[in-house]
Amino acid sequence: MASTVSYETAWETFESEKKTNSLQPLAKDFYSSAIKYLSSSLASETEKSNMAKILIDLFEKRKQKILAYIAYGKQLPSDVPSEELDFYERITKIAKNEKLNITNDENKILLRVLKDIPEIVLPSGSKIGPLSKDEIIRVDSINEDVKFLLDHTICEKV
Repeated sequence: MASTVSYETAWETFESEKKTNSLQPLAKDFYSSAIKYLSSSLASETEKSNMAKILIDLFEKRKQKILAYIAYGKQLPSDVPSEELDFYERITKIAKNEKLNITNDENKILLRVLKDIPEIVLPSGSKIGPLSKDEIIRVDSINEDVKFLLDHTICEKV
């Protein structure tokens, strides 16, 4: 069911959103309905301009709240517009992919690549490349891959 968003609806929504720290319920098509209203001939130019500012401010306010939901690992309520759900999912994906590197670099050595190579499969089964000449790479010093790279004059120790 498509909702109808007018200037008054947008303004009331923004005012209620400013009064609380939690996300207020909004129809899934809130923004698309508001944009349709903006493009209609029902609104004056001043009203369109003001409503556009309200919508931008509302979205920014709600993005701040969504970031708080993400920071505390909470799910969004089910009654959020699709644009906000997309924002939540993109930021959550980025946050999950960012990890602190706590590996011990003492077991790694630096090698300089001696020639351009395509992607190759190392004796351990892992892939490396493509690599460019003079590129510096960090590899585990305790595996057969280092020996392979050095013996086949693909790399040299730095």
